[in-house]
Amino acid sequence: MKKILIVEDELSMLQGLKDNLEFEGYNVDTASEGNEGLQKF
Repeated sequence: MKKILIVEDELSMLQGLKDNLEFEGYNVDTASEGNEGLQKF
């Protein structure tokens, strides 16, 4: 299964992207700021 990391500071956009990608079968991790995204990467 492919894994996607989304980094987005607008929480409604972040949640919408996450929900849509999970619906399509992707494993999704999220971060709401750049430093958090770099740590998860």
